[in-house]
Amino acid sequence: MPLFLASAQAVVQHGVPSQILSVASPIRSLSFLPDGAPSSCYPVYPGRSVAGPILNTALHYQAIASSAPCNQRLKSTYSSVSFQPTLDQHRLIFGIDGSGRLHLQAR
Repeated sequence: MPLFLASAQAVVQHGVPSQILSVASPIRSLSFLPDGAPSSCYPVYPGRSVAGPILNTALHYQAIASSAPCNQRLKSTYSSVSFQPTLDQHRLIFGIDGSGRLHLQAR
């Protein structure tokens, strides 16, 4: 009786929560564009913190800060960051400064 050994390569996926923090700035939305997956848009409120998306560690993303609200086409981009969450990250914080620049912090 032949013996068959099967091997499978597993891709470990993990969801990393995110937070969006903004000071008074011209930014009204933050769009997340993952490679090979649907994009999402989150409203940004000056002086407030809002929950962002749960980010998949198996995907590479581009986050784009815009002066356009989520219900309008992306027109004016102030800043963007490219990133891929890692398994050792517990939370990603997207900070938007007064000039509209986007900063990424991992915790």
